Amino acid sequence: MQNARKQHVYVATYTNEGLKFQMVLGPLKFEPSKRGRPTSTIGARIENKFLDLLELAYIAYLTEKEKKAEKISDCILVLDTLKFLISVAWEGKLISNKQCEDVALKLGEVGKMFGGWKKNLNNPEKKNRDV
Repeated sequence: MQNARKQHVYVATYTNEGLKFQMVLGPLKFEPSKRGRPTSTIGARIENKFLDLLELAYIAYLTEKEKKAEKISDCILVLDTLKFLISVAWEGKLISNKQCEDVALKLGEVGKMFGGWKKNLNNPEKKNRDV
C-alpha cells in the first residue's frame, strides 16, 4: 500500500510598521494522468514554486529598504510563473475547475499585496491610513 502524500497549506504572516498580511497558498490535489503521462512533474514544479514564493517573501521582508523593491519584484515574477503553471495544469486537466478558480483568486490577492507593498515603498509619504 502506497503512502498518500499529504498536501500542505503554506501560510506566512509578516508585520512591518503595523501592516500585516497573510499568504495562504494551496493545497492542490492533482488528478491521476488519463493519458499515461506523469503528473508529478508539474505538481512538483508548482509545489516548489509555492515554496520559492514563500522563501522570497521572507527574504524581501528581511531585506534593507533600499533593496526591498527589487526583492518584491522577484516575488511578483515567481507569482506570475506560478499562475502560468497553474493554468497549464488546468488546461491539462490535472486540476479541477474549482481548484483552479480557488487558487487563482488567492494568487490574485497575493499579487495585490505584493503590488501594494511595492507601491508603498515607492511612495512612503502617501499612506492609505490616518494616524
